[in-house]
Amino acid sequence: MKRFSLSEAAVLLLAITCGAADGVKTETIESGRTWRVRMSRDGKWPSSGMERYGIFPEIKAVGEATSLPAEGIAMRGVAKGYELSFPLADGESIYGFGDIQRSKLNRRGGEYSLWVTNVVGYAPVPLAISSKGWGVLLNTSWRTTADVGKAVKDRLIFSAKEGDIDFFYFKGSPRGILDAYTKLTGRPSILPVWGYGFTYVCFDRSNEFQLLNYATEFRRNRFPCDQLGLDPGWMSRNYDFTVRKGWHPDRFYHLWEYLTRRETFIGTLDRMGMKLNLWICCDYDHFQHEEAELAGESNRKRERIVPKVSGGMTDGWVDWRTSNDPGLKQAQTKDHTTNGLSATELKGLVGKEPWFEHLKEFVGQGVQGFKLDGAKQVIDHPGRPWANGMTDEQAHNLYPLVYSKEMVRSFENYTGLRPMIYTPCGWAGFQQFSATWAGDTGGGLGPLSAMLQQGVTGHSNVSCDMVTTDIRALHFAFLSPWSLLDDWAFFFQPWCQEKEAQDVFRAYDELHYRLLPYIYTGSYHSHKTGWPLMRSLALEYPEAHPAYDDCLSAWKFGDNLLIAAFTEKLALPAGDWYEWRTCAKVTGPATVPVEISPAWGGALYVKAGSVIPMWPVKQHVEKGWNETVEFHVWPGESGASELYEDDGVSVAYREGEGAVTPLKLETEQGWFFDTRKLTIGARKGTFRGALAKRDITVVWHDEDGTTTTNLIAGADVSAATFVKRN
Repeated sequence: MKRFSLSEAAVLLLAITCGAADGVKTETIESGRTWRVRMSRDGKWPSSGMERYGIFPEIKAVGEATSLPAEGIAMRGVAKGYELSFPLADGESIYGFGDIQRSKLNRRGGEYSLWVTNVVGYAPVPLAISSKGWGVLLNTSWRTTADVGKAVKDRLIFSAKEGDIDFFYFKGSPRGILDAYTKLTGRPSILPVWGYGFTYVCFDRSNEFQLLNYATEFRRNRFPCDQLGLDPGWMSRNYDFTVRKGWHPDRFYHLWEYLTRRETFIGTLDRMGMKLNLWICCDYDHFQHEEAELAGESNRKRERIVPKVSGGMTDGWVDWRTSNDPGLKQAQTKDHTTNGLSATELKGLVGKEPWFEHLKEFVGQGVQGFKLDGAKQVIDHPGRPWANGMTDEQAHNLYPLVYSKEMVRSFENYTGLRPMIYTPCGWAGFQQFSATWAGDTGGGLGPLSAMLQQGVTGHSNVSCDMVTTDIRALHFAFLSPWSLLDDWAFFFQPWCQEKEAQDVFRAYDELHYRLLPYIYTGSYHSHKTGWPLMRSLALEYPEAHPAYDDCLSAWKFGDNLLIAAFTEKLALPAGDWYEWRTCAKVTGPATVPVEISPAWGGALYVKAGSVIPMWPVKQHVEKGWNETVEFHVWPGESGASELYEDDGVSVAYREGEGAVTPLKLETEQGWFFDTRKLTIGARKGTFRGALAKRDITVVWHDEDGTTTTNLIAGADVSAATFVKRN
């Protein structure tokens, strides 16, 4: 496609930047912060598939503007597509575009294809954030190219062979822009609390006895773990893309005599505090049922499983011999090579009912999550007749969104619970649905970059396939929002490693679990503001620009922790910082060495004045609160943070069911000693199962590496104050 030249851009600027040109509408979405700009085609104003399918919350304008939101914006239609450009100043950095080209944080000087692609572009997002205090989101799913000062040095140019000009323009800090962006496209979800723990995906050819043996070994060796996953080998047909999936009859045998899930291997996992996650394959046309929903013609069933109070699990096993459901009877009697159906019958099932309907069988048996295979999400479908009339050029990037929406919302509506559903793929708005892992790319610096890039687009629930043979990779993986080890066809079970390696793995695993209340609180903040739990330093410290433009090996983890991996040095931001293990003080800005040992794989610093909520070591978690809470107080003149709690499993948090406990540190300096005072404020809000009392431990960290502990058993959740003199 033809690119702008400098002279062409100048002509375009003269044509339309001085006012609202014919065929261009500028609407104010949020005064002083967010605008929408559209160019009509054939007298029609464009809208996106994300709007049509309710992926973006309803977008309402508060008024029309008489001019574009900024000077220098140029736009024009080109055949069936368009070109849209924004001015770039000398030294200006551009961040964004999601998980594509993992080698750069500052996108300046590059050209990027915004197209879901295996490995190199799992989750592109048409969002750009400037270091100069502005941002832009394209409201489109069409294949798009972003040229960031490569063809024309001082222009950010978006171009598409098909599609219309429709974009949102933001003004503000990176934090403010992500707040506005996720307000438009959906706030990040809060996973079930156990989803933030450790997930282990078993050897692909495991059977039910090996699965239970894995669970037993985790408990016997005291490696905290909440979720076991099964890869495609669990299915009666390996990589079954149909809606007649079934358990492999030789590996996972269900006795029909038993009517409850308690007697199955899933019930046994439940009693061991383990959740089960299944890999599923899909090439279903989800658009057909999105359109049926819009037309009021959906045949989606509305029944709901009523969950148990304990653990959020369900009983739902049905004896097919006494059921009047012919589909259930057919599913239970199918053979394991063809699922009991001919090719013609299989083809005839496509699109007959919403995708999630055939998965209810497994959810009823106790499955609490699914891993969405990237396969058909990442490949092109040229010429495919999508049910909504879109070509693949428009539907391809949209598909992962409607797939995730179908999986997450259907599970929630069916059970009232939050599922643990994760995928490698995404587009604008994906942060509100599934968690992600960084695809089949391991757990090194590339996946770390991918997770930071997703954070730049407001996605918080990120992870990767950890590498257990590299201490730096363990450091990175366990100091992430949620941790994942996929053994696939390997033998990296932690209990099979050398004694020293087992001890290191256990120590990192336990550290992650002790930090769960901190992680969970950070996820709540992400849900409220769009500011991700795992943040690139370039966005976290815009005042330091451009010092962190090339920093892909360090990240801010929540408000108070700073972490680095895969590097020998770390550039600390301004302020006082304390090394996690020794409490040694370093004042930034400063560059410090990152020491690697067989037992420690990177840097971990705490911001001065931090109050870090922690739990005692737990082998698994079932709720978003605990009877005992530790508050770790680090030196500093002052600091403020919070502890967020809720039931940990239901969707009630979206209706405000949850509680926040404010934490405030103050230091009074005296002639002979300083006095540190921690105020634990009264808990605000409530939720199902909330206790009125809890055991509180306050751990005071001092610069010499020592700690002092205060303990109150059965403390009321109203305000309490703790004092320490140094």
